[in-house]
Amino acid sequence: MWRSETGDFRQGTEKVGHMLGFSDGLELLGLVTGALLVLVGLGTIAGTPWATLGGAVGGLKVVGGLLAIGVGVGLGWLTRTDAGPA
Repeated sequence: MWRSETGDFRQGTEKVGHMLGFSDGLELLGLVTGALLVLVGLGTIAGTPWATLGGAVGGLKVVGGLLAIGVGVGLGWLTRTDAGPA
């Protein structure tokens, strides 16, 4: 694992997470990534690809946007409901 001059890298992320009220520093990363996926999916659908591309390509972009929203929501849910290390 990578080490900085002040110690272990993971210790730094845990400190940031605890300061913000999260149990782990990576919990914040999971939530931010999930939120970004939801925003990308919404932006894809808001761009109305069926109107500009039409046909199967527009339909595939809509399906991709919906899948991005689903993965983002799932990642956020999984990050918040994780029981912690076994």
